[in-house]
Amino acid sequence: MIHCVAGREYREKISTLRGDFRNEERVSSNKLRPWTKSDFIPSPEDVFQERLYAIHWMKPRLSGRRFGYEFRSVSEADLSREQIVENQVAENLTEWQAKGWIPDMQIEPGEKTDEQSELRGGLIGTTSSIPRQLLLASLINRFSDARLKFGFTQVLNSNARLSRWSLGDGPGRSGGVKQVFDNQALNTLFNYGTRGSRFALDLVTPNLKSFPLPEAPTRIIACHGTS
Repeated sequence: MIHCVAGREYREKISTLRGDFRNEERVSSNKLRPWTKSDFIPSPEDVFQERLYAIHWMKPRLSGRRFGYEFRSVSEADLSREQIVENQVAENLTEWQAKGWIPDMQIEPGEKTDEQSELRGGLIGTTSSIPRQLLLASLINRFSDARLKFGFTQVLNSNARLSRWSLGDGPGRSGGVKQVFDNQALNTLFNYGTRGSRFALDLVTPNLKSFPLPEAPTRIIACHGTS
């Protein structure tokens, strides 16, 4: 972390902020608080905090079909809207988890998921999404049927704490929030992006190819599993 105080620049390693150390068994650890399934925002005592620091705005240009884009700082009205969402999630989190609308499971341990836990303090399903993302996910999951579940998975992949901001790749393109799984790792991000609901909902109804089965003879599809 780089910061300035009274015109002087200071640099602190992230490992120092985390409080990295080796225990008696010489295993790497840190002083981060492990998150639980009731956590969806940092507690005041957590080392790592979060804040909304920029919003990406767009509006139609006077001519043509393209849009104009710009980043703006956060206003009090923006923060007030975020607080409303946070309150909604806090009031309904337990119910949404009990009904399966949002996750409450511990992510299975593994080489990369253990790395996430070491860097951020734990991996519960809710820690992978901010309040706005949890609210949207709960609504989609609650009111969608089986046909929309494929699209729902794309929303989860492209609208999470692990969704990176990708810069535009050409003139007039301002970039956007991209998927979690660029690879098989769950990459820790300090400056992730979140989609507005309009652009997240576009992912719910993807243009998927359909191949209907012939009407006759009758087809029976059976699922077989192993225990």
